[in-house]
Amino acid sequence: MKVLILTDELFATRERAMIGRVELGLADDGFRVIHAMPAGINLGESGPVVSRYVPFETSPLAAFRRIMARRLAMTIADPDAEEDDQPVSVVHVFGGSVWDIGQEIASELEAELVLELWRPALIDKALRVASSMTTGSPPVFTVPDVAAERHVRERCPRLTVRATPWGVHVEDPAHLVLPQGRSPAAVMIGSGQDRPACIAALTGLAQVIPTRRDLMIFIDARMVRRGDLWPVAKKLGLLPSLSLIQDIEARRDLLTQADLLILPEARGEHHSVVLEAMAAPMAVIAADDSIGAIIHERTALLVARPDAATWSDTIRGLLSDPARANALANSAREYVRQERTVFRHVRGVIELYQWMTSPSSIPIRSGHGRAEGPGDDSGAARAT
Repeated sequence: MKVLILTDELFATRERAMIGRVELGLADDGFRVIHAMPAGINLGESGPVVSRYVPFETSPLAAFRRIMARRLAMTIADPDAEEDDQPVSVVHVFGGSVWDIGQEIASELEAELVLELWRPALIDKALRVASSMTTGSPPVFTVPDVAAERHVRERCPRLTVRATPWGVHVEDPAHLVLPQGRSPAAVMIGSGQDRPACIAALTGLAQVIPTRRDLMIFIDARMVRRGDLWPVAKKLGLLPSLSLIQDIEARRDLLTQADLLILPEARGEHHSVVLEAMAAPMAVIAADDSIGAIIHERTALLVARPDAATWSDTIRGLLSDPARANALANSAREYVRQERTVFRHVRGVIELYQWMTSPSSIPIRSGHGRAEGPGDDSGAARAT
């Protein structure tokens, strides 16, 4: 089977490790994989290693997107560029900003369409996409965990939704959290769109600094720009302790050397680097209880209230108790080892592709759904 994986700029950079693992797993199982991403992205040595790479141009203009999608479909279907003339069976899109392009390409290639619904803010767009499709099979929306699947089904029972839980590798040996003789390090990541939540966490960190002058703080530069957080950090006196890292989620070898991962926002957004942090392990402190992997006192500490005082108390509590921080981190590491492996992620994706392309996957046009798929016991969108 031949698969086209289409990513936007955010996924091509921030989630390139996860995408690469999926591609490698598909290739190991005999799939032919083509990877299309926006032109001009420099992935260095981290680019696709098992895929044919196809760049494409992006535009906010709908007419240009349609033209570009047709050109991209022609490039992908070009028999001179491929070792075989096997058609693309599935188009799998990561990144909401290229859903429209993916929809056009799937239509041009007469392929099945999978759209990764990785944050709740995309649900309204998912409804529009599903409603707009008048030819071919309706899209399947994949989500990063079972909790997200349940949430989307409750809000939009007519969408065809499947959980393909993201996974990471757990490598040995585990590193020690807050080792003696080394300055502690905390990393804060997020979108920056919930500015008050980010300010509360920054203020909490600032309240810790007077008693922990050795604390090093690393924050994603994109998050700081979007949330306009630099003036806040300056006013709080954090600049001597603070470093901004461009695309820190893509630099996982650096990020996972820290001790604490701070997730101040509660927007339901999934970041595979959170699983990487747990696998390292790191001690995670979060505000979002809607993410399936965030389990209070098993994989993370959930702040009871997302205010500065609670952030300060929680961060200070872990910094002053390395034994507790290590116990939490190692519990999270074991959770990932048991529940969120790369093997399970890839197997779920393969089973989904096989189901979508099998004769038993019957589209139900009136409800924008499909017949029951693997692991679906909800009764939603069931063929009768």
